[in-house]
Amino acid sequence: MRSSALTRGIVALTATAASAALLTAGLSGSATAATAPPYEATSNAIGTITFYDSTGKVITSGSTTGPFAAYAAGTAASASGDTMAGLAFADPNPKAKPYDFYTHVLGAFSSYPATGAPAAISGLSTPVYTVGANDLTLNDFQTDSTAYTGTGYTDMVQVRMYTTDASGSVNRLSYDDADLLISGSTWTEVYPSGGGGTTPTPDATSVSIGGPSSVKAGGSAKITGTLKDTATKKAVAGQSVSLYERANSKASAKLVKTVKTNASGAVSTSVKLKGAEQFQWRYKSTSAYKASTSSYKTVSVTTSVALSVDHKTVKHGKSAIFYGHTTPTTSGIHITLQQLEGKKWKNIGSAVQKKQKLPNKKTSVAFRISHKFGKKGTYKLRVSKPATASLKGSVSKTITEHVK
Repeated sequence: MRSSALTRGIVALTATAASAALLTAGLSGSATAATAPPYEATSNAIGTITFYDSTGKVITSGSTTGPFAAYAAGTAASASGDTMAGLAFADPNPKAKPYDFYTHVLGAFSSYPATGAPAAISGLSTPVYTVGANDLTLNDFQTDSTAYTGTGYTDMVQVRMYTTDASGSVNRLSYDDADLLISGSTWTEVYPSGGGGTTPTPDATSVSIGGPSSVKAGGSAKITGTLKDTATKKAVAGQSVSLYERANSKASAKLVKTVKTNASGAVSTSVKLKGAEQFQWRYKSTSAYKASTSSYKTVSVTTSVALSVDHKTVKHGKSAIFYGHTTPTTSGIHITLQQLEGKKWKNIGSAVQKKQKLPNKKTSVAFRISHKFGKKGTYKLRVSKPATASLKGSVSKTITEHVK
């Protein structure tokens, strides 16, 4: 039987002794577990309840002062077609039958399947209740109820799960249940034994990686990624993913930063680079998801070379001095002066970058190359810096030199 529509909020549920006759024959009310409280023998339960934390891990204990669990999953619905579940606390009374226990729902009924829950829970076809932040706490319920005593009754609270369909009507004599022992501010599940279930097998995951192929020296690279559940093909939100970096495939990777995935499963962080680095996202396993790692993403660093000349026009037989510096500016870098001949660049001089006085009368870490042209004419010139293990090679802009 279903009662009239249940108000969506905190309401009390009680059943009269007369309604006991409405119990359907064959309900599995006889509990046989050694830890089952005595009232389970005459309970109206049609199944049991398993409790989970926010990651999808089965829990059998917790706090009484806040939401006692994140999710509760029953094993049976009151009727086929039910799509909403509600949870209630009941106060075991040694002088009353279970259908007459004082009962109080935690909050508004929630829809199931619980699509926003971890994969281990969202995939359940049985009733699931999502515990709300403002739901009735065990501590508040005990304050509002009577502290009965007796073997199997002292400090006990029964949790009941009711289900309903779109009509909102509820059969109060058909529910899944579990029993909690309260000690101070901690609850421990005593029935069903072991939490009524086992921790589900975690889903496999994948994490992708993205970012630029290169950045300028001293610049930052934004490394992105997305964590997905490979079983459901859905993004995984609210999970910690760590970014690691290494200089090359032979070097050890070190942690850069740990960030949480957003609602779309995405992560990102920016890293300032001095040289080429290889990046990888790593996700550690949880009770709901298996570990995964991305491939390595190589980000190269490009250097720039500034080139100037002391005189844009020189007399034949005189030398022109070509000078400048690289960015980043480092001593010991080999610089080559090149002249365009036809469509090819020919090396005509070189120098090592070091601290020295330049034609512009400044002293700095730079290169300085003197060159005397053999013929009069107009020449196109540039300088080249070779690649290193951590920096890409680069060339300067082309400048024009006139020899008269």
